[in-house]
Amino acid sequence: MVEDRLAIPGTRIDVRPILRRVQSRETEAFLDSRFGAEILPLLTPIVLDRAHPLPTLRHGTWGLVVRFRGTNSRKYGVILVHPALPPFIEAPDYERVPLEHLIASHVTALFGRSAIESFWTFRIAQDDSSAIGARHDVAEFLAAALQKTHRKQDALARRELAGPRSNLA
Repeated sequence: MVEDRLAIPGTRIDVRPILRRVQSRETEAFLDSRFGAEILPLLTPIVLDRAHPLPTLRHGTWGLVVRFRGTNSRKYGVILVHPALPPFIEAPDYERVPLEHLIASHVTALFGRSAIESFWTFRIAQDDSSAIGARHDVAEFLAAALQKTHRKQDALARRELAGPRSNLA
């Protein structure tokens, strides 16, 4: 598990890779059925780009971060998991399957034809609920962490916007 500590007191983002397990065909069929009927309607897949930034993330928010393969401008996506969903699904063989494993096994269906390179689970935890503005800072931190490949372009754009306006008359 990788822990990234933010500069916000009492706030933490945990990011972990998802290790998928092989299940029996009966268990797979059961889980596929449960996914389509009960879980899929409560998921929010979002492709992150300049027009669709990461939404505000609150304490307790969790989901999956998806990295897309390819050269188009959409490099990352997020699947937000509704808090009403249970953390584990009981399978017919009495195995408790983590919800993120079940979602990960269907991640390609959530983003259409996009090729998926890798994905991780994330959770937002705030130990100090009185941290002012923490939700916004957490969203910015996670978005920056996901879009490392665009940091140089973003920094250049910020410098241009913040530069002097003397020649713009």
